[in-house]
Amino acid sequence: MHNEAGDTSAATMLQPGQTIRPQLSQQTAIGLIESLFGLHVKTIKELNSYDDRNYFISVDSNYDNPHIADLWPHGYVFKVMNSMDSFKKHVDAESAIQRELHKAGFSCPQPVLNVRGEDNSLEKIKAEDTQEAGPGNNNYDPHSQSSLHVVRLLTYQPGSLMCEIAYTPDIMHQVGRYVGAVDRTLRDFSHPALTCHRTLWSLESVPSLTRFLYAVTDKSLQQLAEDVINTFTREIIPKLDQFQRGVIHGDFNEQNIIVKQRPSATPGEDQQYDVCAVIDFGDSANSYYVFEVAITIMYMMVESSVIDPMKVGGHVLAGYLSEQPLTDVEFDSLKVCVAGRYAQSLVMGAYTYTLDEGNEYLLVTAKNGWPQLRRLWNMSQTELYDQWRQTIQTYNM
Repeated sequence: MHNEAGDTSAATMLQPGQTIRPQLSQQTAIGLIESLFGLHVKTIKELNSYDDRNYFISVDSNYDNPHIADLWPHGYVFKVMNSMDSFKKHVDAESAIQRELHKAGFSCPQPVLNVRGEDNSLEKIKAEDTQEAGPGNNNYDPHSQSSLHVVRLLTYQPGSLMCEIAYTPDIMHQVGRYVGAVDRTLRDFSHPALTCHRTLWSLESVPSLTRFLYAVTDKSLQQLAEDVINTFTREIIPKLDQFQRGVIHGDFNEQNIIVKQRPSATPGEDQQYDVCAVIDFGDSANSYYVFEVAITIMYMMVESSVIDPMKVGGHVLAGYLSEQPLTDVEFDSLKVCVAGRYAQSLVMGAYTYTLDEGNEYLLVTAKNGWPQLRRLWNMSQTELYDQWRQTIQTYNM
């Protein structure tokens, strides 16, 4: 979950130098879980996150919450949202989307009601036990040393993260088909909190990246990112009214896709996996389907070692197009949109790392991302699309 910003006003868009991540110890997290949800924590482990704090917990069989009929057997994720997003209604839209998809048969986290029967609550949390607490933090209060954060509890989805397995053509095709099915299912879904929701991680915010380019210290990489941003601004932004739009997940990446191992028919056969669930709806928005596809392609490319990353788009598109159509204008825009997501992830990862230097999760994309972006950017669009179309054809035979 990225969630660096809300709408595009100066008051709600992340500013350089601003820290918004919650500052709390695991012991405080346990106390909140027990008091708000009536659960008794047996184990707790912090999960990767950009600006929020997420904890995987297991609980014992005794609980005191009239709104929980049965305990979820796989455990829960306790989420503490960053201070900026805690003042938006987007979290209500996330819960509504998760329930809508669950109703349609998708596996995704489901909100757990607290002891007051609420999906989430706004809690005052005292800054403690983190290097972020202090006068350098824009949310630091020298008197109360606390800030307000939305907290909630979700059911944990069992399985493996996609980043833990080999990216085969089959799994990439499944990913495309899955996200296409999600978009198709949500075509008629709406929520007022999604109408104007826009963050620095919304692809239409690529032009705003220029304010954070200083965090990329390698001048040649900085220039590459700037070229992508300028091209996106010049070629994509004017076309937005030509793109199909609807509710999208907005961050269909290898950390948000859950897979399960397929029973192997033959001893010694390579393990095969199926996409079984999607998590983290923090970047969901009423946006453009072509952006959903571009974001998905980029994240599938960045860790691809089984096949050439430049060929990944064909497999993802073959799956997506089996569920959702793209127009010629949208297809022709994909290269710049994919490059725009690379720039977004790389620039914002570098920037956020300057604020949280111990969080290596922020640099996951950088190792492969910069060389891949340069290669993609230097590749002719004709050659790239010819490769993708040839791959799509193989699935249509």
